[in-house]
Amino acid sequence: MEPLVLETEIVIDEHVATFCAKYDLTPSTTSTTTIHLPDLEGVEWTIGCLYGPSGTGKTTIGKSLSTQTHEQDWDSSKSIISQLGEDAMEICSAVGLHSIPSLLRPFGTLSLGEQKRCTMAALCKELKDCKGVIFVDEFCSALDIPTSFSLAKNIAKFIRKNEQQCKILFASQRLEVLTMLRPDWIYSTRQFDYMPLTKPVKLWELEVIPITGAENKRKTWKIFKNHHYLSDSFNIAARCYLGVRSDTKEWIGFCAVLAQPGRVPNAWRGHRLVILPEYQGLGYGPQLDEHVAEITLARGKRYYSRTIHPRLGEYRERSTKWKATSKNRVWSKGMHGATSDGSNPMFKKVLSRLSYSHEYIGETTGEK
Repeated sequence: MEPLVLETEIVIDEHVATFCAKYDLTPSTTSTTTIHLPDLEGVEWTIGCLYGPSGTGKTTIGKSLSTQTHEQDWDSSKSIISQLGEDAMEICSAVGLHSIPSLLRPFGTLSLGEQKRCTMAALCKELKDCKGVIFVDEFCSALDIPTSFSLAKNIAKFIRKNEQQCKILFASQRLEVLTMLRPDWIYSTRQFDYMPLTKPVKLWELEVIPITGAENKRKTWKIFKNHHYLSDSFNIAARCYLGVRSDTKEWIGFCAVLAQPGRVPNAWRGHRLVILPEYQGLGYGPQLDEHVAEITLARGKRYYSRTIHPRLGEYRERSTKWKATSKNRVWSKGMHGATSDGSNPMFKKVLSRLSYSHEYIGETTGEK
């Protein structure tokens, strides 16, 4: 493919002339940049990537190959859920944003990482109606590594799963983030050639630490409570566990379980499960939950858990480690702020919600 040659005229004024004379230079009236485009003739692809440092032509190449760009105008007075519509939870989960409280806030009040995910969620919403090549520039720039990995991993899964008619072209300076997309090709804008495709980097191992003492429980829960999707309340009698990265000991998640008196002897139930926003969408929620469940089973107890979170509930539906109870997939009623008779029309939809209920049975040899 013929290279792209960009020329820009330069005005030679007294400042330029003086500067060039000082360093014995001859001023040029034209700035010329040559950019080598990737040859995509005959290449079948859905996700492509441009990789290289700043100034090597990623943006120029992306704009020359794309047929459209995505821009989202956010209303500062409306929540994310209002602007993304009924499928907001699905498409936000697709980009690793599982924080329901965040979806109820305006775009401007979110963290940079949450804003980036919401912008990508808006893109996902439009993909089904798009054709051609969509260019996403500066992908995951200014985001921390955990958030970047989560965003890349989840949006790639969404794109592949939904078999979009369009192609998505990502540009970034961070190769480890681009590999998380599992792209069909990566073009180096510095080497002017395609790069070998490598496996995504391995995620950090999860270490689970028991939290003892009422004061330690309260202090730890204080960090996580605003990220729980239903309530910030907490039973101090619960057994509590902290999930951390095994390498840096950075906090990832919080899990608490309670004894469940009733007809089933030795029964315990999940009380609170929270993953910090930057680690959402990387699978740490189920990992932490099941680690604590294994601890509970090792104590000779049975472990039950109920959730209305669709992503977590559907994971348990597919997993052989969980067995559905008689109360699984039941439409339940009642939510904080909603009238019990459903008379408030704004709450008629949330009053009816799908509840998942499972017992953890651990590894099995058979299929579910």
